[in-house]
Amino acid sequence: MRLATIIDGGVPTPVVVRDARVLVIAQPLNELAARGLDGLQRVTQWADAQPASSWWPLERVRLGPA
Repeated sequence: MRLATIIDGGVPTPVVVRDARVLVIAQPLNELAARGLDGLQRVTQWADAQPASSWWPLERVRLGPA
């Protein structure tokens, strides 16, 4: 799992990237980073619980700035 930014409707949007799919997350990446390993573990658990229909194919999104 990786964290990234995509451009969705012209707006930078944080996502989880896994297996050529992306999942939008509500929390800004800088806030997630401030939570350290605990924050990353929580996002991982949350992402694992999301239905397949919530994930978008990576090839359909435009990657944003790192």
